[in-house]
Amino acid sequence: MAGAYPVETMEVIPRDLCLCWASGDRKFYLSPFAHIMGHQLRISPEVTRKSLEATQKYNRQFSEAAGRGEPPYEKLFPWPEELPLDMEPGALFDAYRELVRKKEGAYTLVDATPGEAFAKITLNGNVLSAEVKSKSVPEGKTPRIYDTMIKGIFLDRYGNPDLISMECNCGSSKHARGEKGGRKNIYVDCLQIAGQMDEFAERVWNPNPRKTSMRVKDRNHMKRMLERGIFSPFSFAANWYFDRRSGTYRAKNRDLAALEWDALLTYFTQENGNDQYFGINRRLFMLDDVYPLQTKKWIGSGAIRREIIRQKGSVVQAADANEKRIMLEEKGIFEKMLAALNDKGFRQNGYFLEMGQETAWCLEDRNKILGLLQTPEGVFCTERDKRSMGPIDPTLTDTKIKEGPYVSFGWFGEHDRYCDLLMRNTQFDIQLPSALRLERGGSPVAHFDISEEVKQKWRHGLSEANKTKKADTLKRRLKYAGLGK
Repeated sequence: MAGAYPVETMEVIPRDLCLCWASGDRKFYLSPFAHIMGHQLRISPEVTRKSLEATQKYNRQFSEAAGRGEPPYEKLFPWPEELPLDMEPGALFDAYRELVRKKEGAYTLVDATPGEAFAKITLNGNVLSAEVKSKSVPEGKTPRIYDTMIKGIFLDRYGNPDLISMECNCGSSKHARGEKGGRKNIYVDCLQIAGQMDEFAERVWNPNPRKTSMRVKDRNHMKRMLERGIFSPFSFAANWYFDRRSGTYRAKNRDLAALEWDALLTYFTQENGNDQYFGINRRLFMLDDVYPLQTKKWIGSGAIRREIIRQKGSVVQAADANEKRIMLEEKGIFEKMLAALNDKGFRQNGYFLEMGQETAWCLEDRNKILGLLQTPEGVFCTERDKRSMGPIDPTLTDTKIKEGPYVSFGWFGEHDRYCDLLMRNTQFDIQLPSALRLERGGSPVAHFDISEEVKQKWRHGLSEANKTKKADTLKRRLKYAGLGK
């Protein structure tokens, strides 16, 4: 493209936002939208039709209430224009099928019955395996069958996750693991794994006599393990039950059931993009209903955190050659800052959402979490004190999304701010590489060669963010940032 100045930076471009459970050197990434997609694969076309009609009615009532000025809450996912609220039920289902086919290349997600989608479900000890039909089919091809395996489907004796691995040979799982630097101990619950996990939970908690039976190698062992519980990180599976009287599925929480459909329809009416799961999950995490009680317990203990799965590469467009030169210099400063912090004992441990809107590299030691960011505004290092954590609050609401990084300069770690990684408030501070210290009043971590041009850019950002403050306040913050004259 003429006039374009692409620059590869250290900025984290998000692909997905997940709960993350770590065990030793293994990390398991759990995506709520993957479980919603997996649920669609697990239900029959008839259940899909009835559930979609019920959600249309729910949204129509919501729209009528909004017209009277009395909506119960603000919807996170607006009803798509492609499916009018007054559309006839039969036409609504056909239109949804076409949206699925357009997005995935096949009707599998709608038309497959549970027996077809999940074949040969087998429980052998603590290992759950299955053959799962692919939702996407290339033109002229037949649906692919994926072999999935979850080792550690039951909880341990203390009621905590006991996962050993989650394996699927689909492209999504391989891609996500590749973006983690090729580590073999990174596991991601793609929709096949998520669907298999929830299908097993449903067959145990509320069996449907119409479904094919599951192969269990040792039923006595299964009964003993069920006393410990099943690993099910989100509320979607437990929200549905099979009503034997009517012979169909019903939702315990109508709002949560409608939320599933709202998220699905948003996905199928959006343009394709690598960050679709990230955008949808970011909104799903705003609701407390998504988290079952046991997941909140694991968040409270620090066993589960919220992390980002990044995309490959971080290429952004600079406005001109001068801006490109500045961004490349900032990239070099970032890399030197990362190396200096590694020398100080901080290890790189994934990526997370910082200040509700920026994406950061996560570095941590025993007591602190550092967030390294390269944004269009500059290069920053945020600091979180793990010893000052407040009570858990997993909902990512808009009130927790604050102003940009320059506004928070001068807090000196004396104020709290919401930490999306830990899902609670922590003591917070933010610094520039020009005066990066690990302790207040301490010596700088390292000396970085920074051009006057870059320093002037940072001075301008800091001055603009504090232009309503007193002159001595700005002077103090410039000095704290190592930019004072």
